[in-house]
Amino acid sequence: MDSVKQAFAYRKKYAGTFKGNPRYMMIADYSQTATKVRSMQIDLYTGEVVGRKISHGRTSDKGSHNSGVFNTCKRSNGTRTNATRPGFFKVENTYASSGGCTSDNYKKHVKIYGKPKYGCSHGEFRDKNGRLVYGWPYLGSGYPNGHNGIRMDGLNKGVNDKAKSNGVVMHGAWYNQGDQMGRSYGCPAFHPDEFRSVADALKDGALYYSYTPKCADDMKKILTEIPNWKNVCSI
Repeated sequence: MDSVKQAFAYRKKYAGTFKGNPRYMMIADYSQTATKVRSMQIDLYTGEVVGRKISHGRTSDKGSHNSGVFNTCKRSNGTRTNATRPGFFKVENTYASSGGCTSDNYKKHVKIYGKPKYGCSHGEFRDKNGRLVYGWPYLGSGYPNGHNGIRMDGLNKGVNDKAKSNGVVMHGAWYNQGDQMGRSYGCPAFHPDEFRSVADALKDGALYYSYTPKCADDMKKILTEIPNWKNVCSI
């Protein structure tokens, strides 16, 4: 698989960048539809691979944002276009989001469920059965109160290096339930019940690769950093 070869080539060349978390990396293969298990969490110590579904940005869907197909690419670096950013990222620290507090949906759910446990944030709203009905799931025990996202640092200059300042982070999401995967505002978003495992593995320094072959111009720039990637053995 090209995406795997490219990720391993980058990880080997820039190993020092990921010394905070040398064990894990994740590849999101956006050549696949959102109905597929298209992210791979790879344990570089044991070889174990965990597959998960993952959302892409709503404006990366041409036409309807519910098509599930990553079929258009926007020049999004430095602007808030709600598009998925291509390329390599370093996964950083967990944090408590402070966004989403003024939206109509947020206000509606406050009226129904009351304010979320940790105040005004993307905090979770759950029904009486414990199902997340809106917001981002908290990471829970072992993490600081209210933490529900992970910051990401884009590593490809001119392609994704402004993603962090644009608010691109990893998180779980209420709209990813069961087999249905919604669309994010440009963030890689996971099923609410799986996000804790993602955070446990990737936080504090792992490599994340957003593989977006539809973004041909961006991919060409990205691959200049690993010119010999085709010689890497795939898994």
